[in-house]
Amino acid sequence: MKRFLVASLLFAVVVGVMLYFMPQSYSQQILGVVKNKNAEINVYCRETTLQAVDLGFGKMISCNADNFTDVLFKCGKIDGISASFNGTYDEFVKLQKDLDLKNTETQNLNEVYVVCGRCDNIGGGVIVDGNFVNCQIAYSHGTITVGFPLILGSY
Repeated sequence: MKRFLVASLLFAVVVGVMLYFMPQSYSQQILGVVKNKNAEINVYCRETTLQAVDLGFGKMISCNADNFTDVLFKCGKIDGISASFNGTYDEFVKLQKDLDLKNTETQNLNEVYVVCGRCDNIGGGVIVDGNFVNCQIAYSHGTITVGFPLILGSY
C-alpha cells in the first residue's frame, strides 16, 4: 500500500510539472498578449458558422478579446491568429522579451519593424526559410501586430 501511495504521489507531481511547462496554444498566448488592451483579433480558419470574410483559401473572423473564446469554439481548422493594438516601439521590444522570442529574422522596411522567431512556450509552428517559426511581431506607426504562427493579413 505504501508503494502505491508513493507511486501515485510521484505520478501526480510529474504530471503537474509537465502541465506547467507544456507549451500553450496560440489562443492562450494571444489572450496573454492582449489583456488590458483594446485589440482587434483576427482568426483565420477554414470552417466556421460565423459571418466571415471569404479569403478564397479560408475565412477571416474579426473580434475582440471579450468574444474571442466564443469565436474559437465556432471555428474549425484554425490556420493562425493575429492581434493588433496601439503601442510604442519600446512596448514592441518588451513584448519580444516577455514572449522570450528567439529571433530568427528581423526586417526594417521604412519604419516598419518585423521580427520572426520561435517561442518555446508556444506549441505548433511553420518552417520559414529553413527555420522553425511560431511567432511574428510587427511594429508600424504606433501599432503592434502579433501573429501565431505568422501574421496573416496586414500590419
